Amino acid sequence: MTATSNPLSKFITKLVLSRERYGGGGGVGARIRRYIGRPEFRNHDLFLMLDELLVDKNGGFPDHPHLGFETASCMVKGQLQHEASAGHRGTIGPKICNG
Repeated sequence: MTATSNPLSKFITKLVLSRERYGGGGGVGARIRRYIGRPEFRNHDLFLMLDELLVDKNGGFPDHPHLGFETASCMVKGQLQHEASAGHRGTIGPKICNG
């Protein structure tokens, strides 16, 4: 089957390398690699941002709002303690996703 006969075919039209930011969003001991949420991806309306975070053992982020959008987190290894301004809190461990 050729791509022209399959209406569900997808094509890669552009490759864009992620950019690493240090201490992004006011984080201490954290590196953020942003994949989506940059001008090159302004037409992607499914995701607002897609980041990879590398956080030192004692690193983290100060209180900040997440108003008007939902966050989802997936841990590859290690664990993350999180707390929302509405009082929701928990720990995400390896191979666990929440959102």
